[in-house]
Amino acid sequence: MKIQLQVDEKYQELEVEIRTPQYDQHVEQIMRQLQAPQKIEAYRDQKIHMLHVNDIIYIYSEAGKVYFQTEVEELLTKLKLYEVEKIFSNDFVRINKSMLVNLNHIQHMELNILNATRLVLSCDFTVPVSRNYLKLLKQRLGIGGQS
Repeated sequence: MKIQLQVDEKYQELEVEIRTPQYDQHVEQIMRQLQAPQKIEAYRDQKIHMLHVNDIIYIYSEAGKVYFQTEVEELLTKLKLYEVEKIFSNDFVRINKSMLVNLNHIQHMELNILNATRLVLSCDFTVPVSRNYLKLLKQRLGIGGQS
């Protein structure tokens, strides 16, 4: 991949141009990353917080509400889990019916005797991985071949 930067005062805003011989998954991933928002609104104590995506360790749904978990606090969003999943599809992966994890916060995976899989995330948060989502998780992490 070749990257060029041109700085010129004639431009009024940032402009990105992609030139490629074919449209493939790599190009699609780059485009999604460029288009993805870096911050999202979240609520706590009657205040609206602008939360940076990298600060979110995992997102979960409980009792019809969706929460963002950071290292220090839990914040509420008005979005549904599937909406958040679509918005942050590059940074997060679903690991069970009610949870998304930030790929950048995964430290390691653990398998126990009963073949149950758990992820250990930053701040030593441990979360279960459903067998239904294990293949997708491995694909997103680029591990395990085609298993």
